[in-house]
Amino acid sequence: MSTKPPLSEGKRSPTASAHAKKVEVVVAAAKLFERRGYHGVSMEEVGEAAGLAKPTLYHYFPSKAELFQEAVRSRVGRIVAGLSIAAAPGANS
Repeated sequence: MSTKPPLSEGKRSPTASAHAKKVEVVVAAAKLFERRGYHGVSMEEVGEAAGLAKPTLYHYFPSKAELFQEAVRSRVGRIVAGLSIAAAPGANS
C-alpha cells in the first residue's frame, strides 16, 4: 500500500510537468531559431529563454541539433494539422 497522498486535480504528475517543460523549451527555441537561425542561437540562450540552467536544458535535449529537429517537427506538425482542417470536407463552405 502506498503512503504517498494522491495527486490533487490541480497538480500535474512529474511526467506531465517534465513534458510541459520540454514543450516550453521547444517553443522558446523555435522562436529563437526563427529569428536568428540555427547557428545564431546558443544552448545557453535557449536555456535562458526557457528559464533553465544550461545543464538542465541538456537533460531534456542532449544536443542543439536534437532540439532544432524537435522544433522543426513541432512547427511542421502544426502546419500539417492546419492544412488537414482546411482540406476537410465542408471546410470551405
